[in-house]
Amino acid sequence: MFGPARLHYTLARGDIISKAAAGEYLAQLFPGYADLAHRAVRWRTGEAERFTATDLVAAGDSVNVVADDAWRRIGN
Repeated sequence: MFGPARLHYTLARGDIISKAAAGEYLAQLFPGYADLAHRAVRWRTGEAERFTATDLVAAGDSVNVVADDAWRRIGN
């Protein structure tokens, strides 16, 4: 989930960000994934978070949305 967002940021901005920062970037770029991204960042920092099968599907969908957006913005 954060890997594609990190790559998108690098392609769009020419810089590298952390996985946590990629969660914020994902949340800003695609607000529909903000809750999931914020919970995933909290989980990475050691907080107790629960994820469901629906969250897994949403994480996969976010990868596709990020990739599609990158192709639209940056792809040839």
